[in-house]
Amino acid sequence: MSQPGQSPAPAPAPTRLFVVGIFDDEVRATQAMEALHVWRRANRRLGVSPIAVAGRRSSGATSSTTRGVLRPRRGALIGLLVGLVLAALPAAGAAGTVGWAIGSVVFTLGGLIGLVPSDQVGAMVLALTVGSAVLAGVLVGIAGALVGCLVGLVVGLIDATARGLSHAESARTLAMLEAGSWATIARVQSSSAPEVRDELARLGALTTMEASAPAARPAAARTITPGPKER
Repeated sequence: MSQPGQSPAPAPAPTRLFVVGIFDDEVRATQAMEALHVWRRANRRLGVSPIAVAGRRSSGATSSTTRGVLRPRRGALIGLLVGLVLAALPAAGAAGTVGWAIGSVVFTLGGLIGLVPSDQVGAMVLALTVGSAVLAGVLVGIAGALVGCLVGLVVGLIDATARGLSHAESARTLAMLEAGSWATIARVQSSSAPEVRDELARLGALTTMEASAPAARPAAARTITPGPKER
């Protein structure tokens, strides 16, 4: 029973683990990750997220990919292409229209008064239209591509941090692997770990194991001071 002026003790949060299934090659590990994704969608109550594939190649190089998470490099590339298209096309269209309108008026008048050969008016209007569209498209497209690349990079960093495996989890998993072996990884609650291990074994994992996920820094305890007693 809690004393007056004291808050009740909070219920302990469920322990988070990550379950690792070891496979002998990248293809089987990737196939197991995709199958585990289908399985976790049918068992949402287990709270399995995220899932990833990590491996150590024979050369010693390592690789880690989280499913469904936008990586910063890919986000930057997508942002660059989207920014380029969304900025360059409207700018080129608008500049081409303005160039055509101005060229039609100026060169037609010039042809009437003899400043421009009348048989070249159409070609000059076309050249001004194309030149205006290309110039505006290139300049504005470069600016749009840079902005889109920056936005995509930021979105990728946020997504990888919020939904992907942490660096500590990836490093701990890679430390378990020998050269040439690969693993499918899933972060789960402790109560769900046995079911996930059974599913990875069913998918062909040579070995399954559990490891504790790095704990977040605990929040500072707040002391509640009793108020003055009423007389």
